[in-house]
Order: sequence, then structure tokens, then C-alpha cells
Amino acid sequence: RAPAGAEDADAFGRLAPPLALARTLVELGAPSAAELAASPRLLERLCRWVRAYEPCRRVETSRESVEMLLAHNRPTGRAAVCRQRVLGAPEPYARTGSRPPRLLRLTKLASSFTEQYAKLGERVCARCGGWPEDPALCLCCGELLCAGTACCRVRGVGELTAHARECAAGTGLFFLLNRCASLLIRGSRAAYGPSPFVDAHGDEDPLLKRGRPLFLHQKRLAQLEQLWLSHGVAAEIVRIRNTSERVIRSNYY
Repeated sequence: RAPAGAEDADAFGRLAPPLALARTLVELGAPSAAELAASPRLLERLCRWVRAYEPCRRVETSRESVEMLLAHNRPTGRAAVCRQRVLGAPEPYARTGSRPPRLLRLTKLASSFTEQYAKLGERVCARCGGWPEDPALCLCCGELLCAGTACCRVRGVGELTAHARECAAGTGLFFLLNRCASLLIRGSRAAYGPSPFVDAHGDEDPLLKRGRPLFLHQKRLAQLEQLWLSHGVAAEIVRIRNTSERVIRSNYY
């Protein structure tokens, strides 16, 4: 017969490795069982692991793999509620097909400047509710705003600058209709950029002085989009301001 306390020591010896492993996982920040069950990607990986290590067992769904892995260590309390909710939910979308990520694109513009102006003529400013005296189109979200006018200026900050902070964390890309030019904004600084609309010879019409028909230049629009996607707006503003004789004052737009 084993001496007194031997059975308890033997039981503790069997529990010591799992306890040490659990403590190590906590220190390393490894996900818990409930967190594993709450992630569709990890559910897929769990299913593959079960199939790899137990090929004799047929696992049809990722929920079955979670049931097998949690059979001897079921969570309690809030973790149990989370586990039941996840296991009772339908299969994730990744099981039926791979949905491609949504690509960030600038707002679609009309094929001609006249058509674009007519489309925006039916809209009003998102802040003041009237037709802007100097309209500007946000190329990031498509909102129509007032550019540089006092009606929407708050504490000395123009509406475009304030909108850029709300729309794209301080980085804005706008199209000024009356000037027929793009406007780059980063923080409180701004600079005029190239116009996406040009005439038949590929020339811009600043301030619409020549009155020639203007058409959308896809390559110019693609360059603006690439500048925005590559986070190069701030550097481009610095380059334009350093090479210009006159610059836009801070927070004007």
C-alpha cells in the first residue's frame, strides 16, 4: 500500500505539466479556448489540425473540431456563453467562398466637366444645406462642401480642412469646380494639384478662363489615386509649396 500522501503527490505530478503549460500560454499571450472559437480563421486552422493529427476521424466542419479540442477542457462562465453562441452560429462566409477585400478607390467622376458640374448642381452642401458659392467635391467620400467661404468656417478652420480630419484622419483630396483643379490637404496645410479634366490637347483650363470643353483624363485621375493610396499627399504638398511663389494660408480651405 502506498504511504499517506503518495496518491496526492502522484496526482499533483500528473497535473503539474498541464498547469505549467497553461501558465506559460497566459504569459505568452496565447488565445484562450473561447477566443479560438470566436475567430473564423482560427476555426479553419483548428479543423485542419484535427484532420492532420487524427486522419481516422472525419471532421466535416470547424465547429466539430472545436468540440473535439474542447472536450476535456470546456470553458465556464462568460467563456462558455461565448462558446455556445459561436458554435451555434452558422458557418462563416469563408466556408462558402473567399470574398475579396474592398479596394479603396476615389470617387467616380463624369466623363466630361460639363456633365460633372450638372450632376453636382442638383446637390447642396453637407454642412450648411445650400448651394456652395465655391463648391468642392471630396474625392474620398463624394461629399459636396463649401471651399474657403465663411458660411461653414468654424473657429477659423475651413470646412475642407475640418472634413479631411473627419473623413481621412487629416488627409484630404478634393476637386474644386470653379478653379477646375484638385486640392491636396494634410493637417492645416493645403496645395493645388493637377486637374483631372483637360481639353482635347491635354491642357488644363485654370479658373475656366478659356471656356474649352474639358474631358476626364483617366491617367491623371489614376495618378491622384495612387498618390492618395501610397500616402504621398503630405510629401506632395511640401514639394508644391516649396516650388510655388504663393502658397495657401493654413486652415483657409
